[in-house]
Amino acid sequence: LMPDGSPSFADPRYVLKRILAKTSDLGFTFYTHPEIEFFLLKNKPVDGTRPTPADSSGYFDHTPQNV
Repeated sequence: LMPDGSPSFADPRYVLKRILAKTSDLGFTFYTHPEIEFFLLKNKPVDGTRPTPADSSGYFDHTPQNV
């Protein structure tokens, strides 16, 4: 929020709300959904052991693991 209580022009939710209002006036309907994030694990943790990640790549890394 801005100091005067109005939404910040850069707030992603406010930007989406403004765009949806504009496009609705043009006859468009948008459906949005949350982005689901998850991790792939090699094993199921047992007896307090730590899970082992299936790979060591970073966020948005599309490099194959065996390169």
